[in-house]
Amino acid sequence: MYWDWPITLYVYDRDGSLEYWETVVIRLSEVIPGHSVTTRSTIPFIDRFWQGFRIGIGIMNPEKNEFVMLAMECETVNNKQIIYSYE
Repeated sequence: MYWDWPITLYVYDRDGSLEYWETVVIRLSEVIPGHSVTTRSTIPFIDRFWQGFRIGIGIMNPEKNEFVMLAMECETVNNKQIIYSYE
């Protein structure tokens, strides 16, 4: 079980440069193993993304000012978990 801390979606270009970020609305307290959570975001697409991009999420614990990780195996970049890659 998680607290309802802020979640940010991050979009990186192929070279790892951060191109876009936004806060997403997900109640972490409702995230449980074996169930899906869906949210919708509109990402401004730039031509460089045709060469590849990655989408990551970051969850900030505001009490300790540090990122927390979801219990899943994935690549991490600067404490953000990569949830999708297009190459």
